[in-house]
Amino acid sequence: MLSCFFSALGLGYAKFFVLGYLSAEVYTAEDKIWLIQAINSLLTVGPVLAYVFTAPIVSACKKRHVMTASALLTGVILTLGHFSGWPGSAWLYLFLIGLIMSVFGAAKMSTVPIESEDSGRSPFFVNGMLSAVFIVGMLVGIPLGTYCYDWDVLRGIALGIGIFVLASASAFGLVYKHERKIAFGKAYANLVEDSISLFVKHILYLISAPLFWGVAGAVSLAVTAYAEQRALGGATECSLMSLYAAIGIIAGNVLSPRFAPKRYSAAFVSGIALLVLVAGIPVFVEVGLNQVNDAHALYFPLAAYMILLGFFFGICSNLIDAEYLQRVGEEGKEGTGATLHSFCIAGFTFLVGAIVGLSILRGWMDAISQFVLLAALVAIGVLPLFFLALKAGSLNRVLSFVLSRLIGLLLSLRYRVK
Repeated sequence: MLSCFFSALGLGYAKFFVLGYLSAEVYTAEDKIWLIQAINSLLTVGPVLAYVFTAPIVSACKKRHVMTASALLTGVILTLGHFSGWPGSAWLYLFLIGLIMSVFGAAKMSTVPIESEDSGRSPFFVNGMLSAVFIVGMLVGIPLGTYCYDWDVLRGIALGIGIFVLASASAFGLVYKHERKIAFGKAYANLVEDSISLFVKHILYLISAPLFWGVAGAVSLAVTAYAEQRALGGATECSLMSLYAAIGIIAGNVLSPRFAPKRYSAAFVSGIALLVLVAGIPVFVEVGLNQVNDAHALYFPLAAYMILLGFFFGICSNLIDAEYLQRVGEEGKEGTGATLHSFCIAGFTFLVGAIVGLSILRGWMDAISQFVLLAALVAIGVLPLFFLALKAGSLNRVLSFVLSRLIGLLLSLRYRVK
C-alpha cells in the first residue's frame, strides 16, 4: 500500500510541478488548459512504447524487485538531471518518468490476483484498495506539486526525488507466497500470441474500464483548468478539485465489493451515471455562475459534484478491472494480462489527452466544449458494459420490464387509432 501511494504521489507531484514550470518559464498561464492535457498525454507515451519489454519483465521477475528497481531508477534519473543542470527539456524528463514508472504500474497490477490468493480476500477488495490508495496518492501529489513549485523550486525537486526513493524502499519489503514466474525468453517469445489472445478474449473489459481511466484523467485535469479559468479559486485551490474527486473514488472503491454479485449491472448503471455527470459539468458551472454574485461561492458545490462523479467512477472501474485481473490470474497470465491492461489505460489516456489538448490549442474546442467530447468518449465506454451485462443476463428483468411497457404502449395506441 505504501509503495503504491508513494509512486502515485510522485507521478501527480511531477505532473503539476512541471506544469508550474512550463506555464511560468516557457509558456504563459493562459496555456495551462492545453498544457495540462499535453503533460498527461506525454506521461502515457512511455507505457505504450515500453509494452514490448514490460510484459516479459513483469512475468519473469519478482514483482517487488521490479517495483523497487523502477521507482529507484526514476529517482536516480531525477537526481542526475538535478546535478547536471537538466540537459534537454522538461518534456524529456516527463517522458522518462512515464516510461520507467509504467513498469512499476504493470507489476503493481499483476499483484492483484496474487495478493487475493495470499490474503483470502476477493480481487474486488484488493483492487479496490490499491486503486483507492493510488488515486489518493496521485491526487494529493497534484496540489503538492503546484504548491512546491511556487514555494521553492530547488527544495521541490529534492522532495520529488525523495518521494520516488520512498516508493522504492517500501516496495522492497513486499513478499508474495503464490507468485508465479515465467522465464523471460519464453514470456518474450509468447508476447504477441498471448497479447492478441487476451485482447480478443477480454476485449470488452479492455475497452470499457481503461477508456474510463483515460477519460477520468482528462476530466480531472479539465475541471482543474476550467475552474481556475472561471475564477472559482486560485491555482492551488482549483487543483484540489481532483482531490475531491478522489474522495468519491475511494468511497466507490470501498463500496464496490458489495456489488460484486451483480457487478455487470452495477457497472453499467454507474457508467450511465458517469456519462450524465461528465456531460453536465459545464451546465452546472455556467448555470451556477448566473445564480451567484461571487464565483468563489460555486467552489464547494463543484467540489461536491466532483465527489459524486468520482463515486460512480470508483464503482464502475473497480468492478470491471478486478473481474478482468481475476480472469487472467486464473489463466496464469497475470503478468502479461496486467501489462496489457496498463497498456490499454496508457493508450487511451494518451489519445484522450492528445485529442483534447490539441483541439484546444488549435482552437477547435474551448474549455466548455471539451466536456462534450469527453462525455461522448464515456458513452463509447458504456457500450461494452451494456454487452457484458446483457451477456451475463443481468439486464433481463430491466429489458423485460421495458419491452413489456413498450408493447403495452404500442397496443394501447393501436386500439386508440381504431
